[in-house]
Amino acid sequence: MLQNLFFIGKIVPLLIVIISGIYFGILSDSASLARAFSFKNTISDPGKVVFALYYGGFTYGGWDALASITEELKNPNRLLLADNE
Repeated sequence: MLQNLFFIGKIVPLLIVIISGIYFGILSDSASLARAFSFKNTISDPGKVVFALYYGGFTYGGWDALASITEELKNPNRLLLADNE
């Protein structure tokens, strides 16, 4: 019963967002929609894009390694907290 309640609590707001997006998307004029999705004043320097992708991959790699390490430990809470002291 509780699982069904949580399911409804997740799906109803999602449907509200989707339906309102479609509704207001149909009612809006195409000129304001084109302004909303324009790429004016964006940075197109390849060095900055690569820098952002590198740091995004770096942080993901850290979380991936942490997940792999905690799977191998028998008591990860005790062992990982002991290393920080």
